[in-house]
Amino acid sequence: MTDKPLTEVATEMWHELATHHDDPFTIAKARIFAISADGFSRILVAGGDVYEALDLTANKSLNADEIGIGVETCGWASPINHEKTTKAKRENNLAPSKHPQRRRVRLITLVNKDLEAGSALGFSDEDEIITDEGKATGSLADALVTTILKLVHKNN
Repeated sequence: MTDKPLTEVATEMWHELATHHDDPFTIAKARIFAISADGFSRILVAGGDVYEALDLTANKSLNADEIGIGVETCGWASPINHEKTTKAKRENNLAPSKHPQRRRVRLITLVNKDLEAGSALGFSDEDEIITDEGKATGSLADALVTTILKLVHKNN
């Protein structure tokens, strides 16, 4: 495995993979890729729906030097309003793409064979990259873990 924290690898890959696109915040397809101890290895699947792409990835194989998989995707993000006002509730029910304060976001999330995770997220309107070392929850994090488990089981 790599000596670097996965957040550091994810951040490096966030910058590297951005160069693959004319506009990294409007990519048409999510990309699922293999990672080696050094970072990006190769694209496994590209698809319009990240969950369908992950399903297709389970049919692929990892090379001996590849330590895990990652996903690159982008979309809209919006603030979560924790207030209890009617306006706050209405804004929370809006799709991020419809929210008046929406922002373009690009995400790289990695998971290795030991089920360690790390991610890097950036907004189109600022330079700061936000990282998360294995605390991500939700359907995308669950789908990544399920996919790596299938790949590891299949390759053993």
